Amino acid sequence: HSISGFLGGDKNPESLNNMEFIYFDRIHQWKFSLDVDLSKLPFNSAFWKVFSSTFRWIKIPAPVLMFDRKRGLEFYPIRW
Repeated sequence: HSISGFLGGDKNPESLNNMEFIYFDRIHQWKFSLDVDLSKLPFNSAFWKVFSSTFRWIKIPAPVLMFDRKRGLEFYPIRW
């Protein structure tokens, strides 16, 4: 789940301290993708165990289904 264009909790404010904001579309996105945990792969190498546990935060590009109310359902063959 991700969001973009949110400047306020319930709605975006039109101005602050007499300065007008540029209009932003408030968009909720739901993303569905594969998530690979490298540390679960069956390698017995000490190097691989240290590498995979250290770099668990690296996202491997994978196909993604993304949905939002503005654009509908979209498919991306490779996405971070």
